[in-house]
Amino acid sequence: MNPETLLQGMAPSAVALQIGMALLILLAAVMTALDARERGARKEAAILWFFAIVIFAPVAIFYLLFRMRPVIQIRKTNSSPNTTKEEKKCSYCGSGLEPGTRICPNCGRLL
Repeated sequence: MNPETLLQGMAPSAVALQIGMALLILLAAVMTALDARERGARKEAAILWFFAIVIFAPVAIFYLLFRMRPVIQIRKTNSSPNTTKEEKKCSYCGSGLEPGTRICPNCGRLL
């Protein structure tokens, strides 16, 4: 199969990104294997570390890229200030409290 056929229809920036990610993963795998050898691991263990990084790094990157979006959206919706709710304050020190708090996080007194 011709490599040009595989890349046909892909934007040059997408190809460059894929090549860059592959080189970055290989660099991380080589550095991990060399670090394992420096720490006293046998040659076989260093080779296993190399392949573990090559196999699992793309999976981890894929997970992080597609898993973080919902978490960020949830944080954005929770972080918006809600002006309709009344903020509860500690009767001893006056610090703000979250709803349902029974002990003040600032002064430690029972409310």
